[in-house]
Amino acid sequence: MLGCFVALSVAGCGGSDKHAKSAANEADRPLDMEVPPEPDRAKLAQAVRAMDDGTPERAIGVLKDILSRHPENGIVLHELALAYRMVSRPEKTVEVLMPYRRRVEAVTLANLGSALDELGRRAEAEAVLRDGLKRFPRSGLLHSELATTLGNAGKLEQALQLYQRGIEVEPDVPANYLHLARITAASDHRGLALVFGETFRLLEPGSPRSAEMAKLMVRVCDEAVELNNTGPGKDATGKVMLAPALVVERPEQTQKLPLVNVIELAFGPGLILAHRDGLSLASLHRARVAFVDVMNKPDSPLDWNAVPVFRWIREVNKAGHLEAYDYWLYGPAFPEEMTKWAKANPAAMDEMIRYATHHPLFPGRQH
Repeated sequence: MLGCFVALSVAGCGGSDKHAKSAANEADRPLDMEVPPEPDRAKLAQAVRAMDDGTPERAIGVLKDILSRHPENGIVLHELALAYRMVSRPEKTVEVLMPYRRRVEAVTLANLGSALDELGRRAEAEAVLRDGLKRFPRSGLLHSELATTLGNAGKLEQALQLYQRGIEVEPDVPANYLHLARITAASDHRGLALVFGETFRLLEPGSPRSAEMAKLMVRVCDEAVELNNTGPGKDATGKVMLAPALVVERPEQTQKLPLVNVIELAFGPGLILAHRDGLSLASLHRARVAFVDVMNKPDSPLDWNAVPVFRWIREVNKAGHLEAYDYWLYGPAFPEEMTKWAKANPAAMDEMIRYATHHPLFPGRQH
């Protein structure tokens, strides 16, 4: 509608070439990204609070009212579109954003693509997101949304490549790790789900889907071991299934193993013992201590610090916070044990959280 209005107003002033050029320029012109002045500034804050409090339906009317006075404000458009998604009205999100699809920021464009995909309009979603990546080639979120759209269309290989590319261009965007963890958890590369899942937990520590990720990681640990002997105190032997089976015929071959197989070799023995003793926060922590010991060996076959989350684990262990961190990491899967430990060790948990706050996984890249 805006493009038509501009075209009609220009038509009376010059030739068709000028008309077309002006309309195109208007369609590409960035939206206003300044917070509206008072009193709409306070109303916008009120609407955002309502969304944060889990009552987005209260925000919609307020946002529509603000938008009537600031129809090209990108912040208001984004919040209104998001509120419609939160009340399961993706068609309204599309209605709000489609006229501005060439003008909104990457995060808003990702919301539009996701809403289109949710409505089953996957060809349009793919077109919108691919166009967005031309404008924002280093947006990890747009890579993630396009990957999800392609994955929903059955194009899993393309989706995997896009999730990985999203991590390369913007490594501190949680969504790519979330989806890769879910995919690899259901594969014979499930050891990678532990890497992607832990990275996701660190980047998005407080959300409900982060708590669900902790449960997914514990499920991977649970399903990855078949014990041959059972019972505390017995020699534990078993089969670990975190990676595809490989035959290592010579010691030097371990230097060239795929990452997921190295993870299985390093974490597997401790995980077998955790199963022998009963999977719990305590037994998983003991397995992690053994894992870190392997990482810290000078003759380790892998440069563990090359993987950001492994570097972070080694550093948190060196700082003396590994136990509190492991209890937090897997805690949502064992809520009673977690609550009991936290009550007994409040200072340890507080110190770990303070450490994590000042030692982000990707220093200098926090949003």
